[in-house]
Amino acid sequence: MEIIVHFYDVTIATKLNRCCIFSHVISTADLFVYNSNNIHPAYLEGSHPHSRHSIISWPLIPRPPQSYWRLCSQFISKKLLPLMAPSGIPWSQLSPWCFSPFFFKHTLSLNLYSFEGDTTCYKMKPKARSTLHAIYTNVPYQCSVSFNEEYFFPVDMHSHSKGLSVG
Repeated sequence: MEIIVHFYDVTIATKLNRCCIFSHVISTADLFVYNSNNIHPAYLEGSHPHSRHSIISWPLIPRPPQSYWRLCSQFISKKLLPLMAPSGIPWSQLSPWCFSPFFFKHTLSLNLYSFEGDTTCYKMKPKARSTLHAIYTNVPYQCSVSFNEEYFFPVDMHSHSKGLSVG
């Protein structure tokens, strides 16, 4: 919000703020895939990423109209990204995430994992050319792997028509 008010009047800033509240975004860094300079694709589509479960209680508000999302997309592409491009985000200086990670990768496996009581595995679709562009089936499998912080690291996941991909 601190960046928005430098570019827009109160009316437009209020519309963009409503999109931020609906998307559970507090700071600019919340829009980005962790430890990268890429905006999470879900925010560009006007939705909240499935991989991000907020640890903050948010007010329930109706989905903002499409015109608000167009303003938000324009703000991100024309104002925010050029502003962030030269310096990037100082990830090491930021406070912990305002959401708890939900999806994880294992250092010794190509699969995607989630932990909600039990361990769930999402297998990589066949014919993946590289793990950087891998698509995972949106079908959860039970697995016997137990969570160990030494071997698992959090990732942002994006859900789309072809399956799941890591942000």
